Amino acid sequence: MVAEQLVSPLTHIINNCISKQLFPSPWKTARICAIPKAEKITSNNDLHPISILPTLSKIFECLVLRQMSDFVTNTTTGVLKESVSAYRRGHNTMTVMLAMRDDIYRAMKRGEVTIAVLADFSKAFDTVSYSTILRKLHWQGFSKDYLKWVTSYLTGRRQFVQIDDAVSSTTDVCFGVPQGSILGPILFNLYVNDHSDNLDPT
Repeated sequence: MVAEQLVSPLTHIINNCISKQLFPSPWKTARICAIPKAEKITSNNDLHPISILPTLSKIFECLVLRQMSDFVTNTTTGVLKESVSAYRRGHNTMTVMLAMRDDIYRAMKRGEVTIAVLADFSKAFDTVSYSTILRKLHWQGFSKDYLKWVTSYLTGRRQFVQIDDAVSSTTDVCFGVPQGSILGPILFNLYVNDHSDNLDPT
């Protein structure tokens, strides 16, 4: 209802942040809501934490995502491998299953035995190292200005827990891509993009 009144000052704020390669600190505080996964709660494992970020931060992230997607998925210059299917438009679980089926068929025709090794990333988003992801983004060709901006985006984050009307104190977040964010999934994809390079096909 107030879009027309907000568009001009918000555009000015975002353009200024881009020119200075920073992400506003007030937009980096997340409210964590614990959603029960079972009727009877006996431990913290029975709770699913949901991260709620400020709406304005997501508007900024959507604008950045558009430009990132053009660079990352471009058919000629794209850096994201086709084998990475998670969180991508036009990709889903079926994409992975069909690729595995094709690999198995090719192996059978060559008389080879197929072995599948499945790995589950525990707390995947929460364990991303800032220095490692910045180093990988540099290797993948992201500009110096973008690396400065994404450093500001990732670091200095804080969070607090709210259950009903009870609110905890705020604590620092020292690693991981932001849960509940717009850019978190694509940054995680870029973080694991080179995993297949370490597999020996022989």
